[in-house]
Amino acid sequence: MSRPVLRHVHLSKPGSPVSYSDVARLQELLVRERLDFKRGSRTPTTTNHTHPPPPVILTMEFAPVYTFGRRQSLDSDTARIISAISRAVPDAVTVFAERGGQTTFHGPGQLVAYPVLDLVQFALTPRCYIRALENAAMTTLAEPPFEIPSKLTDDTGVWFADLDETRKRKIASVGVHMRRNVTSHGIAINCETDLTYFNHIIACGIPDAEATSVKQLRESEWAAYGTNDDDGDRVHSFASLFVHNLAKLLKADVVRASLPTPDA
Repeated sequence: MSRPVLRHVHLSKPGSPVSYSDVARLQELLVRERLDFKRGSRTPTTTNHTHPPPPVILTMEFAPVYTFGRRQSLDSDTARIISAISRAVPDAVTVFAERGGQTTFHGPGQLVAYPVLDLVQFALTPRCYIRALENAAMTTLAEPPFEIPSKLTDDTGVWFADLDETRKRKIASVGVHMRRNVTSHGIAINCETDLTYFNHIIACGIPDAEATSVKQLRESEWAAYGTNDDDGDRVHSFASLFVHNLAKLLKADVVRASLPTPDA
């Protein structure tokens, strides 16, 4: 039996982060295509598919955006938080996402990875899939030149394994959504993110946690990273390494792909 092939599409360019709303629309098209195929419907998005649409992972840097989990729309305190963010950070937008979890920030210098795939194809439970995202991030952080020690805790995401146990520093956040085993949203890893954006929220609802990044922990290594690449895009280089590590856990191969369309 042949191995699945994970199509990696990197959407942003150095200095040109992408709009959250644009990616949300693209992601929804990809999810809808897979759900339509599973239902066997003959809509325009599935007419040309005799095989399941291939798994795709979108990676990018977003323009500044604060996202709220879907359940927070029912929280009476959310409107107050959004108003405060709008006054304090006028360059950022606020949106409600379909993922689980609570408030987080996405912005330039942060790798965001959204796999859109059918867990059935990979024989994964939702819990094992989330653990695969976390483990792929931990493996990527641990590799040279960074060699950043990280750990999992009772809280979701990936945390810096700090020798100072009085500090809780989070380097990666996880928030996923699944419909009939088709995944969306995913993981965000702080590479060279401006961490002051996190000062305006209780990130992921954990009051005593703080954000950290690869650059903050390994500044000189980050400055030299990716400089031999054609585009000098450090986040893109980091994304490629993360996708490679995730694919190994999924027992899949990786190919670079261009922007997918519903009929691709």
